[in-house]
Amino acid sequence: MNIHSPFVTRTIPHDGWVEYHALLDGATLPTECWAAAVADFLAQGSRVLLSSDVWGSRESLSELPQAFLDTVGRLAPCSRLVSGASSRSPDYLRLHALSGLTPQKIESQDRVIGHFFEDAHARYCVLGDATGHDTSLSAGQQTEAVFASIEKALGQGGFDFRDVVRTWFYLDQILDWYGDFNRVRTEYFLRHGVFDHLVPASTGIGTANGARSALLAKVQAQRPKTELAMAMRVESPLQGEATAYGSSFSRAVELSDPVSNNLHISGTASIDTSGKSVHLGDTWAQMELTLQVVEALLEAQGMSWEDTVGGLAYFRNAEDMALWENLPPALRAMPVALTHCVVCRQDLLFELELQAAHTVRR
Repeated sequence: MNIHSPFVTRTIPHDGWVEYHALLDGATLPTECWAAAVADFLAQGSRVLLSSDVWGSRESLSELPQAFLDTVGRLAPCSRLVSGASSRSPDYLRLHALSGLTPQKIESQDRVIGHFFEDAHARYCVLGDATGHDTSLSAGQQTEAVFASIEKALGQGGFDFRDVVRTWFYLDQILDWYGDFNRVRTEYFLRHGVFDHLVPASTGIGTANGARSALLAKVQAQRPKTELAMAMRVESPLQGEATAYGSSFSRAVELSDPVSNNLHISGTASIDTSGKSVHLGDTWAQMELTLQVVEALLEAQGMSWEDTVGGLAYFRNAEDMALWENLPPALRAMPVALTHCVVCRQDLLFELELQAAHTVRR
């Protein structure tokens, strides 16, 4: 293993293959070195890149070296997402990769937007950087176009939306049209029978993207082949279901196979059991409640903070990002990217999403 790798990497073992989640803090390595760093990361153990995300200011995203964009773009979808930081250096690079299997690429309009692959127990699909290509359309119409693009891409791998277990939706100017987004998503789920199957875990956050689309989306899907691979909705011990107040996602979804359990915790904020925002105006108190809710979800599935493989913390106010350093060491040690984004309600100042996993014995 390259001990000088700039990536903080967590692994999830599966039956015959390994999943990797890697995080690079942009402050530690100039972007001119990113292409070589990614190539070195992938060369270790013959890893295959499934997706990448870059978080940074509009300016820094526009100045990403072409060598880096060419390196990742020919391999996997690369989502360029705006964190409101004023720095010219991108904040974070996140990679999702695997080894031990040979994924098949999914392409749209001459670019790679995803992969599908399978093991003995399930078939899997990872999609990213899905946007509405016609930015002259309304935000709601672009959302419909994004869902159509996802549906078509899933179909290339033999999936449909009922197989989707996790979604990420990044909405530019979210507070202006989050209601329209929820309407389009709910109507799509109704038409495609999602509510009769598994409602995915999800994040819906306010941020612009490099394509200047109203919406950028990412998706993960799983279709079991045997009873040893399962996808299950996980209820939050401290919050009610989001579907009760008109937002179509599950608080968490757990994926299990004979080797590991993999928990996807949706974007979580300072919301009480009735769906009401609480601790208004107090970022620290909102952080404390959010962390309690996330910890309760982890513990309900036999996990802890140490099982975290990746996450994103979203701060409404850039100056509040420093509060992260006041957390206990176990939390600060998590591979979590800190971003400056708009949460889906005007009164919410912090949101956290997390993915955790642990090995099981069956």
